[in-house]
Amino acid sequence: MDKDKESLATVLAYLKKHGFKDTEEILRREAQDELLTSSEGGDYSSEKAHPVDGSALDESGENESHILNINKLRVFYGLPKEPDINIPADFEFSDDDDDTEDEDRERPSKRRRGVSKKDFYARRFKSDPNAPPPNRVPFPPLSELEKTDKLYSMKDAIKSARLGPDRLPSICSYTLMNADSSICSVSLPDDSSLIATGYMESKIRVHTVTNRPLRTMRSTAELAEVDPEADDIFERIMDDTTASPERILHAAHAGPIYSTSFSPDKRWLVAGCGDGSIRLWNLWLWSNLVNYNCHMYPVADVEFSPMGYYFASCGADRVGRIWSTEYINPLRLLVGHNDDIYKIHFHPNANYVATASADKTVRMWDVVTGNCVRYFTGHKDAPQALAFSRCGKYLASGGRDGGLHLWDIAMAKEVMELDFHKKPIYSIAFSRENTVMASSGHDGHVALWNFKGLSDLYQADNVSFGSTSTQPSYLIRAFPTRKTCVLDLHFTRRNVLLVTGKYGDS
Repeated sequence: MDKDKESLATVLAYLKKHGFKDTEEILRREAQDELLTSSEGGDYSSEKAHPVDGSALDESGENESHILNINKLRVFYGLPKEPDINIPADFEFSDDDDDTEDEDRERPSKRRRGVSKKDFYARRFKSDPNAPPPNRVPFPPLSELEKTDKLYSMKDAIKSARLGPDRLPSICSYTLMNADSSICSVSLPDDSSLIATGYMESKIRVHTVTNRPLRTMRSTAELAEVDPEADDIFERIMDDTTASPERILHAAHAGPIYSTSFSPDKRWLVAGCGDGSIRLWNLWLWSNLVNYNCHMYPVADVEFSPMGYYFASCGADRVGRIWSTEYINPLRLLVGHNDDIYKIHFHPNANYVATASADKTVRMWDVVTGNCVRYFTGHKDAPQALAFSRCGKYLASGGRDGGLHLWDIAMAKEVMELDFHKKPIYSIAFSRENTVMASSGHDGHVALWNFKGLSDLYQADNVSFGSTSTQPSYLIRAFPTRKTCVLDLHFTRRNVLLVTGKYGDS
């Protein structure tokens, strides 16, 4: 029997090394059942049978039994209720409100394919049993500016287009010309009004894509004359003479700007640099306020929490970090990866972050404790793009080899690998109502996936789909660009897909 076990271990190691994941899992499960049967006969105990089932090391050097224990931890993947905000009586939400006259309701017309106010409130303000406790992560009270932004966010959500396989999103592409060899990163805020681009020469350009120019706050003497109780206080404190469609931020960095991220209220911009520094910029003064020096190697990615106040960073030192805008030192260190971390991404409820590393693993971390709570393996090359679904239950990751994987956070397993891209994937995005997923990267193709159909079938079967060859294609359509390497995908609040990239081969 010992020789049989050694032979089995050899076969399992061979299958794992050469990527026969499904065959390995079937053989391992059948072997475990046989060994347990032998254990009941008295020759072998369950402890002796266990090493064949889970003690081998994966490619990142982790023990499989340890990974299993990590994936058993509870994760609050649900979304909390929206904060209570007093809605002004004169604040108009939609042209299609529920108080429409009866005769107007009966009149046939082509209405917007949006959601009614009643349905919107029923979904947005309902309690989620899988949501974390409200005070699990402490946040400061919402400012008046944030409350106003949330009101407009709700208004846009009601008017947003409802997408699906037969209702594709409108796509707007921003192509950056003459920047093929110098541009490193692109980011947009939640309201899609700005674009920040980072360059090799240590500078950041911020562009406005609306008719509202970028302005600087007035001087101290002029601010003293502004009425603090005015309803349009924000407009009064800004100097119209400084209006410009573009701003350039250039600090004493000593390397490329690999990542930028806007705070939800667009007051701050955080940037990660190749010299290992992180800088916090004030977008009212257009000046650098804080320089965080903690990473020992280049900072590959930074991202603000969806609720503000906190941001996360990662890089070539293999450690992720959670920061607060009020403290100079990191609040949490996320230690565990065995190679460079390329991407870090906040969960929609701001209680967790996901990281993608060159060790070919994707991990989820608890912001409160700093512990790893999910460990996903399956990428054949380094993952470098991450996106959580809007419902918070799924995580999508894109690899350098073009592999697109979808993970179930609650069940801690892979749902499916989607096959289309043949070159590195740089960005993934989910539509606002969670029905369409978009992916793109170095190949310049924007692929749209039927995420609602995929998730509905998965929930009905409650099993992993396994190989893509035996499953129906969930690709709705792919849109090629002429010669644009797509760096960022972003769905606006009304479900228009914004595509940003650089023109050129590399």
